[in-house]
Amino acid sequence: MAGEVNRRSFLSSLGVSVGAAVATAGGAIPVVGVAHAQEKPKGNIPDKPYRIGHMTFFTGPAAVLGEPMFKGQQLAADEINAAGGLLGKRKIELLKADENAGTDANVKELRRLKLSENIDFFCGITSSGNTPALGPVAEEVKVLTIFVDGCTDFLFDKAVPNPHYIFRITNQQSADGVTCALGIAQTWPKAKRVAHIHPDYSYGRNAFDHVKIVMKKLMPQAEVVSEGWPKLGTTDFASHITKAIAAKPDLIVSSVWGGDYVAMYKQALRYGMFQKAKFASTIAFGVAPHAIGKDHPEGVLAGVHSNYHFTYPGGDK
Repeated sequence: MAGEVNRRSFLSSLGVSVGAAVATAGGAIPVVGVAHAQEKPKGNIPDKPYRIGHMTFFTGPAAVLGEPMFKGQQLAADEINAAGGLLGKRKIELLKADENAGTDANVKELRRLKLSENIDFFCGITSSGNTPALGPVAEEVKVLTIFVDGCTDFLFDKAVPNPHYIFRITNQQSADGVTCALGIAQTWPKAKRVAHIHPDYSYGRNAFDHVKIVMKKLMPQAEVVSEGWPKLGTTDFASHITKAIAAKPDLIVSSVWGGDYVAMYKQALRYGMFQKAKFASTIAFGVAPHAIGKDHPEGVLAGVHSNYHFTYPGGDK
């Protein structure tokens, strides 16, 4: 490879050729977007395939998000390869890695993908517990990286405050809690007794704090009467549901997501939770659409991360 790709060269290249592929002297990266005429590439185009390491959840409850994430990239890679590859020459190879292996294993796998498999580009990641650990490693091994999710503010606030190789294309996590609390204040401004059910890791802990901060300002009469902290990936929410109901709340707030939320809401139906209290969530509907059944109750506040490509299309769409 003639040279490494970092944030500066990547951004510079976006101004030259955005479409099915973006190229720099050191490599190229596929971008989903509207096709535009591209300048003729300068320099020699490598003959070897363009290798992408994609890490997301392929097993466990979070696979309801991970599998569609990977399939989207697979579709794009197949389309680009069918047209001859990047710059008409470099075929894309996708290497899969299961995020469900855990943070320590994920860090080791990223190093292996770069140092042993010689990937040109790394992407994926669903959990906000993983991006702060993987970001510094991506910078260390100098691999161009785009995190699809893993939205914790800590990634760029603390873990990698001066990034050269990493990007992230999802929202910032604090927006989840803040917008949820704003929705609550607008919908149920007189709620007083609030129960919380959040996953027991960074996303859930941060969401709990963000919701509380805003509600304290906008709804000072509200008090927390119960906290439930299910482990990420749990399949049994009964104790957390019954604890919340027993506190007799006006409102239950949750940041449980993905397959975990599907399991929680179906179990909550059996206990009549949605009839006994109002319900609001930061990202309850942040799952594959087909995973939310017709039995899901109406009248809840349920967030979802926006697809920015369709929400904020380019001027030519």
